Formats: sequence, C-alpha cells, structure tokens
Amino acid sequence: MFPSSYNGYISSFGASIIQSGLEPTLALFENENASTLEKKQLLPKLILNILDENSTETSLLKYVLNRPNEKQYLKREILDIAIAIKLCIRTFKLEKPNKGSQNGAVCFVPNPVTFCIAQDMVALRAKRDLIYPKFLFAALRSQEVQNQIKNLNVDGVIPHFKKTDFNKLKLPNPCYKNQKIIGDFYFNFCEKINLNNQINQTLESIAQALFKSWFVDFEPVRAKIVAKQEGNDPELAAMCVISGKSAEELQQMAKDDFAELQATAALFPDELVESELGEVPKGWSITKVDDILNRIKIKKRFKKNDVNSFGRTFVLEQGSNVILGFHNEEGSIPASKEEPAFIFGDHTCITKLMLSNFDVSENVIAVTGKERNSYWTYYAIKDLQKFQEYRRHWMELTSKQVVVADINLTDYFAKKVKILHEEIEYSVRENLVLMNLRNTLLPKLLSGEMEVSILEGLS
Repeated sequence: MFPSSYNGYISSFGASIIQSGLEPTLALFENENASTLEKKQLLPKLILNILDENSTETSLLKYVLNRPNEKQYLKREILDIAIAIKLCIRTFKLEKPNKGSQNGAVCFVPNPVTFCIAQDMVALRAKRDLIYPKFLFAALRSQEVQNQIKNLNVDGVIPHFKKTDFNKLKLPNPCYKNQKIIGDFYFNFCEKINLNNQINQTLESIAQALFKSWFVDFEPVRAKIVAKQEGNDPELAAMCVISGKSAEELQQMAKDDFAELQATAALFPDELVESELGEVPKGWSITKVDDILNRIKIKKRFKKNDVNSFGRTFVLEQGSNVILGFHNEEGSIPASKEEPAFIFGDHTCITKLMLSNFDVSENVIAVTGKERNSYWTYYAIKDLQKFQEYRRHWMELTSKQVVVADINLTDYFAKKVKILHEEIEYSVRENLVLMNLRNTLLPKLLSGEMEVSILEGLS
C-alpha cells in the first residue's frame, strides 16, 4: 500500500529533475537520512526495478552514473516511469474482494489463458464437435436457462445450485452452423458493451485522478514550492506537473495551448499553510460538505414495478447496478451537461453524475453543487464517505470537511471533465441500445422464432 505522501513525492521528483537535473534529484531521494517513516527511498528503487528488472544494481543514481552515454535517454525514461507510477496509484484502487456473487452468473474465459476458480464455482469446457463455445456461453446466459437454474436452486441462507444438477439443464440445440452465428452475435455484442464499460471507467478515473492531483495532493502547488526553494521558475514547474510534459516539450506546444496552461498554473498558490486538515494551499478555504451541497427535493420515488428495462428516463438506485430501470416520462430531477446533478446512496455510498433529467428510488439522495459547480462538487464528495455497514451515511458525509479551491480553478476543472462525462453519457446510452437488442433477439434466435440467417454477415 502506498503512503498518501507518494503523490507529492512523485510530483516533486519530476519537477526537481526538470529544474535541478537528474543526478541531484536522485541523490536527494536516495539520501539515507531521508524520512524512513515515509520510505521516500522506495521511489527510486521502484523506478530502477521497472527500468531494468535484470539489473543487480541497488541504487538508481549509481545505475545512471555508470551509463554516462545514456543520460538523456535515462532521464526521459525515468520521468515517464514516474508519471506511469503516479497514474497507477491514482487510477487503481486496492479493494477487498466481494464475498459471494450472483447465483448462475456465467463468464467466458478466453483461450489460451491460465486461471484458477474459487469456491462454489465450476469451470466448463465445450465439446467442440458438439457445441460451439460462444453458443454455450450465450445459452447459459439466456433467460430460459437462467430460469431453470433458479428453479433448481437449493434453498438456504444463500440459495445455491448443486453441481450434480448440471445434467438436468436443457439447452437449445440448433445445427453447428447456426450455433456459431448465434454465439458470435451474442459474444460480439457483449464485447462491445464490456469495451464501452472499460472506456467509461477509464474516463472517470482520469477525471478523478486530475481532481486528486489538483485538489487533494496539491501537486502543482508542491511543484511551485520545490522550484522556489531551488531558485527555479515556479510557474514553469507547475506547468510541467499539470501537463505531464518536460520544459522542452512545453516549448513545442501551440501558442494558445501554452497560454491556457500558463493561465491555469497561475491559479495555483505557491505556498502551503497549516490548517485543521493539515497543510493546504494558501488562500483556499475549509468548509463542511453540507455547505457545498444543494439537496434536491424528490417528488416521487420509484420502485422496481414502476420501471421498464428500456426507456427514455433513467431511474437510479443505490445498488451496485446503479440503474434500477427506465420510464418514458420526463424525469423530475433536472440535470444537463452545463448543470449536472448527482446521487448519493444513503446506505451504500454509491455515487453517479447525471447529464440528463432522471428519477430515483428509495434511499437515494439527489444533489447539486452549492458554492462550486456540480462537476467539482461531485468529485469532492466521491469516495469521501466509505461504506461501513448497511446503515445511513448521509449525516456523516455532510459533517466531513473539504478543502475548497479558488472558483476560477474549480470552473476550469469542470471545463476539462465535462468533455469526459459527455463521452461517458454517450457510451452508456449506446450500451442500453446494445443490451436491449441483444436480450430481445437472443431468445427469439434460440427458440427458432427468428431465422438465424438474418444475422449472417453481421457477426
């Protein structure tokens, strides 16, 4: 587990290399007198391991000094590795694995791959002369077979399906040619849906990483401080951190882009001051979460029986799926690209930002930003309240404190992430169409109601 200070270390590491040079920076970070509590020396060791995993050298500085002819190459590689480490720390979370899963859930394991299975799971391999693997995947996921699994469940605290009951399942059995067409059709739709989901996760991770860099770890501020201490240009150091580019690369930027980046860097202070939350940028304020949220009054709360599997308006819940269903009326909770709204699951701490009107189910709280725009406010409270047990968390969330930056900077942040969320919104709606089409056509193809030949050439 990385200490929280690592984000600051990596930022100052890169800025120091750019401003002071590679060797002095490595000497500073590898100094044995550096804080052992924070394990500052771990960073160059990690970089060395990534740079050359076969090296017997234990010091990155010595590694560089022993290769004088490769200095410029190594400098670029070390900077790139540092940036990659920073992105990994921000993007990927270490989470406890979920206990239990959906009974009857089916996933397709690509070949070749080595894998293990956990308790209460089974691995199946299709007899290729009898059944096409992707068809087996589609058939097991079909509502008809899932209903069979449900009917064969053994009741208990956690209902389960006995392995010995596999032989009782009845699968459709079209000819092999039709199996391949149906299997490829279903699998390709699943792959596109999964790809969209992965892209959406990446886009939101990028936005969250940017928020953390600017408003939690204060990396541009720390870069300015380091530059001032070393007698270098603080604005340039901040620009390097914000853009992930070297000073030389900044000079190659288009004039307008450079000016925008320069203006952004100027919005960050060059000093940290002590506060009740630790060191914060000078001039920024500290306030309760309750003071930055406008809670929206809910006119109607929807239940499962009130929604459809497809429709015009999203109905959000606090479960892991977030989307309860849809209806075809105008949503009662206003949201748009310019003025989004978001939800907080009172029991589960689930959050989701919305760019179009929507509705919610029980125990879902809808809010917008009060002091700052909703894009910034959404990321300010996202993951701030951790799920502890199945109870209400709203009061605890609103009593927490957050650091509030200059409004010009929060508005600029909104401008940057708005583009990302527009792409997310488009992908979500595309997935809805794909899922509806896939789930509508599959049972008709399996039952023979629809001719398989209609799909030829589409898969």
